[in-house]
Amino acid sequence: MDIIPKGLKVKNPLQSTYHTDCADSLCHTLSKKLQNHLINILYSKQGKIKNELSKLDTLIKNQASAQTSSWLDFTKTRQAIYSTHFASLQKKKDTKLSKLLHATRGHNCVSLNPPSNIVNLSKYTLSPAEEYVLSRGLSFCPSTRMNMIQFCGDLESYFRHLRLKEYFQQTSEQHTNPKRPSYQDDKKKDSGWTPPEGRNNRLDFCIECYHRHARAEIVEKQHHLPHNLSRAEHNAIHSLRNNSDIIIKKADKGGAVIIMNRSEYEQEVTRQLSNTTFYKPLPSDPTEGYQKKLQHLLKKLPEKAQEQIRTDTPLEPRPGVFYLLPKIHKPGNPGRSIISGMAP
Repeated sequence: MDIIPKGLKVKNPLQSTYHTDCADSLCHTLSKKLQNHLINILYSKQGKIKNELSKLDTLIKNQASAQTSSWLDFTKTRQAIYSTHFASLQKKKDTKLSKLLHATRGHNCVSLNPPSNIVNLSKYTLSPAEEYVLSRGLSFCPSTRMNMIQFCGDLESYFRHLRLKEYFQQTSEQHTNPKRPSYQDDKKKDSGWTPPEGRNNRLDFCIECYHRHARAEIVEKQHHLPHNLSRAEHNAIHSLRNNSDIIIKKADKGGAVIIMNRSEYEQEVTRQLSNTTFYKPLPSDPTEGYQKKLQHLLKKLPEKAQEQIRTDTPLEPRPGVFYLLPKIHKPGNPGRSIISGMAP
């Protein structure tokens, strides 16, 4: 069993400047050698103690005054003391081993009892790996390899947003011709056009520093990101994600993870949305109409106010998402309705 106690683990003294897989492997190998060396020392001490006890046994047996009954009483007393101390040490060893196994159960899945923060209301039987993954909570983030193409694209999009903000702020402040149509600036914003470099030295320096920091701190360190899930647990996440028969939600109170049958969840959603006292069916999505009305109202505001509102308003608004949080503390497990209105 490849388990090393915390007190015997050798840490990389150059972790901040020299953190590689080879260095971690060397530290792990050194920790194992240190552990084996301490075990050999203990076995050596144990052998010396056994030799001393053997000599004392021989010396006592050779005493002419030693009687058979006295020798038997002495042997029983010694055996009782030995058994008591052995049982105490065995208990301590088992306690330490159980703690070590509990610390590494994410990779071995040795937990036999189901976690207490999972409530399975569905007909689906969870595997031990699925139970362990869900027991970490719905906010747990597995360590995954970074998509460098997506990362670089998001980074450039953020830099473009900064340059656009600086460009239109400067042009609005220096704008002197009130008859100049504003749709030209809006067209530049909506297109893929990016303001050129060299307009603002401070902004260029900030972008360059951020780019270097992202490359040094994020891109390089992501290669050494430790895995916080085993292969079986990654497969468990994949199986749970692709299981269309169940719904996984957080409980309304208590923070437990609830697994429900999709059919029962949809039935509860239909029951609540059918209540015309609180909900009204619409023939179509009114978001586009509201967006046009907002654009019409913006034309009546000052130019600076228009610019600020356009900057803070999402370009592609969408209606809120309706979902339920199961109330497991109430009979029948009804759902608490939530409408998420977060902008994309």
